[in-house]
Amino acid sequence: MNRSDRVREAQAGNHAAFLALIEEQQDRLRRIAYYYVRQDMDAEDVVHEAIYKALVGLPKLKQPQFFATWLTRIVINCALTALDKRQRLVPDDSRAAERQPALAPDPDDRLDLRSAVRQLEPKQRQVIAFKYWHDMTIENRRFAP
Repeated sequence: MNRSDRVREAQAGNHAAFLALIEEQQDRLRRIAYYYVRQDMDAEDVVHEAIYKALVGLPKLKQPQFFATWLTRIVINCALTALDKRQRLVPDDSRAAERQPALAPDPDDRLDLRSAVRQLEPKQRQVIAFKYWHDMTIENRRFAP
């Protein structure tokens, strides 16, 4: 029995024929899915979703000789959908600081820093104070002549 005959049987409701068609294509489908999603578990999910969609949409297939092409297109669409969902779920690193709880500085660290700054020359101490404690830059600070 050729593939087109098996597809017609599957369209008529023969689940064994559909299963045989899927088993014949399964390794190829998994490779295609993996090519897009690059993770084994996601590729398995994509193939399972595609098989379900193929089973539901099989009666609508008009040209049984193009079953493999049709199934490949379903896998690719499912993989692209999975990638789109993954991109929406990936946290944006630019907002990661907002999600992190603010850590209170350790008082001992603060004392060590102040002690180290006190050991600097007066002009160096002034630059550190303006920059880090007063949020000033050289452009903001006007030095008197």
